[in-house]
Amino acid sequence: MSKRWIFLVLLTFALPAAAEDSAAPDPQLRIFDVRDLAADQAELDALATEFRRAGGEGVTEVRIEADSVLLVTATEAALSRIGDHLADLRRRKSEVISMTIRFLKIPADTDLGLPLDGRARAIDAVRAAALLERASGIERAEMLCGPRVACFPDQPTETVIGRRVSYVESFEIERHKGRVAASPVIGTLNDGFLLKVTPANALDGEAIDLDLDLTLSEVSDPIPVRRKILVTGQEVPVEIQLPQVTEVRIVRAGTVVNGGSLAIRVGSIPFGGLDGMNLLILVEADRMTLPEEGAGK
Repeated sequence: MSKRWIFLVLLTFALPAAAEDSAAPDPQLRIFDVRDLAADQAELDALATEFRRAGGEGVTEVRIEADSVLLVTATEAALSRIGDHLADLRRRKSEVISMTIRFLKIPADTDLGLPLDGRARAIDAVRAAALLERASGIERAEMLCGPRVACFPDQPTETVIGRRVSYVESFEIERHKGRVAASPVIGTLNDGFLLKVTPANALDGEAIDLDLDLTLSEVSDPIPVRRKILVTGQEVPVEIQLPQVTEVRIVRAGTVVNGGSLAIRVGSIPFGGLDGMNLLILVEADRMTLPEEGAGK
């Protein structure tokens, strides 16, 4: 047989194999139970959209079934990408952000290397530890509190230092069988510090965004009183309290690395026990993963 015929025979057997390699892979059907991620129809719709985006062009259909089940028809590669995305969603849902929130009162003339401008500054764990160690050796410096709290991303937390002041805000009038009864309505105010912290995952998935909303309040004591006749013919007036509140609000935000802190130094506040003192706030944030249910049993 000539070399030409040998070449033609080899070519004949090679062509079907090449055609088979270039054929698109057959789509497969896979069932995803997402009851732990979708509580209502809106969340199911959002998950279906995410699955289509994660799978890309390899997705043929995403169908929503009852009991929070998604039926996905896609190529094996697309299903693998969707599986990875689902695992990432479950990992993020099990994450909490643990925060240690420290309030320190320090003399105004203390040099801690932190400017007294009320701005939020991100510092790493080493610098935060050095700052706390230095503050502990300063005369008249005082750690007001240092609670540790944990919450899910985008969930606000509150830390309160001080007291709750109750006062008679108004009266509710009730009439029954020709008789009049007045019930006091009690209001409450914060006297001290109220810090709201809302942590969130940063866009890079590694850092942590922190939103801080600090309110410093002082309620004048004693609370002024106003006497008032509630109904015509009432002989004895009731007393309504009109609290006078001095308040300063500071809203700041910043981004810290995992394990880092957001530091704020506040001064020139002539109340709340801060006369001649500065307030130093350190919010340390760490990302943690909740243990799976039943783990360790």
